[in-house]
Amino acid sequence: MADLYTDVGTIQNAPHVGDAFNSAQRAAGKVRAVTAVITLDAASIADVIKICKLRKGDEVIGGWVTNAALGASTTLNLGDTDGSGSATRYLDATATSSAARTEFPAAGKTANVPYTITGACWLQAVLAGGAASGKVIYTVLIARAAA
Repeated sequence: MADLYTDVGTIQNAPHVGDAFNSAQRAAGKVRAVTAVITLDAASIADVIKICKLRKGDEVIGGWVTNAALGASTTLNLGDTDGSGSATRYLDATATSSAARTEFPAAGKTANVPYTITGACWLQAVLAGGAASGKVIYTVLIARAAA
């Protein structure tokens, strides 16, 4: 299992940059759309894609995942690292073997949003089913809390 980073996650994870997304946008009450992109190259089962950092008080409203055909039998879970049961908070075993645009939260997960983040964490996806190759675009809608 490896940690993989989207373009946004890479910037946020750099030690000299700090929390670039959160420090750049401090106004409260507005909905932010974060679009993060990653191109997978034979990513393995259980690899974790770090999409973007979320801070305490952010409300995840929903969003969508747009993917190329990533490979036979591939799926992904979408969640966050904010407490127990969070790994599949938004999507659970969503098929990615065909090119698609999947909105989240998925049916059966609508009670999970809006979700207010209780502590700084990552929005992340976990791969399953088989090796995955191709481009994935994550768009997440967040209501920003006051700084």
